[in-house]
Amino acid sequence: LVADERKLKAEMLHYLWVVQQKRVFAEFGYPSLFEFCMRNLGYTEAESQRRISAMRLLGEIPEVEEKIADGSLSLSSLSMAQSLFRQEAKLNHSFTKEKKIEVLQALENKSVRECEKEILKFSNTPVKPQERIRAISEDLVQVTFSAPKQFIEKLEKLRAIRSHKNGSASTLEIFNTLLDMAIQK
Repeated sequence: LVADERKLKAEMLHYLWVVQQKRVFAEFGYPSLFEFCMRNLGYTEAESQRRISAMRLLGEIPEVEEKIADGSLSLSSLSMAQSLFRQEAKLNHSFTKEKKIEVLQALENKSVRECEKEILKFSNTPVKPQERIRAISEDLVQVTFSAPKQFIEKLEKLRAIRSHKNGSASTLEIFNTLLDMAIQK
């Protein structure tokens, strides 16, 4: 069943290629392939985006089909690669076909997190620290930020130092304690 599913995935990407090339989506009244995938085929935004990215790579690098069929490249990894290629092209660092194949080989049989790390190795774009705070309930917010590797090392060192008081302190508890100390000071 898994082999059949992978084969169908590759066939679906070929179908999307034809729909794109012949602008079939317009005949159905959709302004883009993306809208066609969502409204006509019923994919979510993320599913549509991954399939379109993979389809474009398959059109440029036909060897990708074999990797999809044998499961060594997922739609997520192909989508990440395509994002890298677009991002670098905007910065006039376009990849050759050979370099793209090298990137794709590095992504084979990797988890999403492993692919993210591999992608960074090929990127010429400086990583910008990001910070985001969003409400997730009436009383809770989610805080997300980018930090250098040394930050985690310091956090773990502090956790070890304070382990005599609370050996299983969460990151939230550590930050709350630090914030209280800073406010008192």
